[in-house]
Amino acid sequence: MRLWVLGDGWFYACGVEYGSAIELRRRDDGWELTSNIRVRKPKSKIAIPLLRQLFDIDDELMKRDRLTRIDVKAGDPSYSPTLGTVLFLDENERLLHGQFLPIEGGPMKRYYGDVTMADVAVLGGHHGALFSYDGTTLEELIGFSIVPVGWINRPIETGRTFVGGGSQVYEVRGSEHGKLTLVELVPSDRASVGWFYAVTMPNDELLFVTRHGIYESIADTLEPVWSPQAGQHIYGPADANRLTAEGLLVTTETPIGDKVDWLLSSCGPNA
Repeated sequence: MRLWVLGDGWFYACGVEYGSAIELRRRDDGWELTSNIRVRKPKSKIAIPLLRQLFDIDDELMKRDRLTRIDVKAGDPSYSPTLGTVLFLDENERLLHGQFLPIEGGPMKRYYGDVTMADVAVLGGHHGALFSYDGTTLEELIGFSIVPVGWINRPIETGRTFVGGGSQVYEVRGSEHGKLTLVELVPSDRASVGWFYAVTMPNDELLFVTRHGIYESIADTLEPVWSPQAGQHIYGPADANRLTAEGLLVTTETPIGDKVDWLLSSCGPNA
């Protein structure tokens, strides 16, 4: 169960079988549940909905659980903290104040994450392009089109935003025209990046942990810092690599599943 804060007294509880959009209002004697909307996935195109209608199943559920209404939505929702909204991209809709509103200019296929410097969510279209979405308008990012799979990674200490897609690393930057731009960061050794995780070392150095090595960003180039021994790769998922007080702890794995922990520390100016 996950609880997402939508603002203005609205919350979304995302469960396994269904979600709930609820509205709480402060009263003199405590809190009041003013709206309770259940959002469930369709079980069947014909049979199940017909049976639910014939036996008044939904009506009984609404009475028992004090529901305002029941909505049926396909796919899994995505939560944008920056926009304070839940996105139902399979329906091309977003949830605002208990209402499902169309995403004008859609449909979109994938939610990548948020760019907090611009107060937008980044959505992927069905043909690989990326779009910024401010809750009202979709605007295509300038630069490279990438495959419609990926993620956003934003090291909190830097505020910079990076997008992974396929085997590339991109940075989201602003342009002189006020539009968001994708700039590719290319490894100087031409190695395939694959998944990556951008982290900040204790000395504020920005590093990219990838499956095949660790890189630092110099201008628009990724320069190799460290790579595992032959026959090893850096273990994923990304949260397996974490900062410690002394440096960066990295786990490598062999094809037969043997794992080794490595501590990558910053070197002083005289090292």
